[in-house]
Amino acid sequence: MGCHEKPHAHYVYLDSQRVLHASQGCKAVAKIHNAQPVSPIAINYLQSEMLREVCSQCVDEKTLFSLQKIAEENDSLQRNGNYIITVNGVQRKIKAEKFNENIDAFVDQMPDATIRMRDRYGKEHDIKLADISNAYENNYEYVTK
Repeated sequence: MGCHEKPHAHYVYLDSQRVLHASQGCKAVAKIHNAQPVSPIAINYLQSEMLREVCSQCVDEKTLFSLQKIAEENDSLQRNGNYIITVNGVQRKIKAEKFNENIDAFVDQMPDATIRMRDRYGKEHDIKLADISNAYENNYEYVTK
């Protein structure tokens, strides 16, 4: 696997015990972790915090190293990129750092504006700022450009 290749296609899998798997059919899910079936997570959505506990049965060192690199890149984009906000039908980019530091002001001043977010499957949605708390509860993440 090359340095920039993403392992195991486009998804990794998180079980109900928050253990990350490289394989959807990993037998360790039920046998070792006593967990429910796994939920797919788009590789572009992978964050470092999801790598706290990985399955020793289906994630070898090489795969873990690749996943860590991808997560670091995703984390950096999340911190330093731009978010896409639509205000009165006009799309705008805003620095992620500026938005995160002033999120309450944005929500108070523009509750009907939308921000582009991605669900855990990688599908993008425009979420009203007034509904951003619900998006967080459903594990949505900001789309960064």
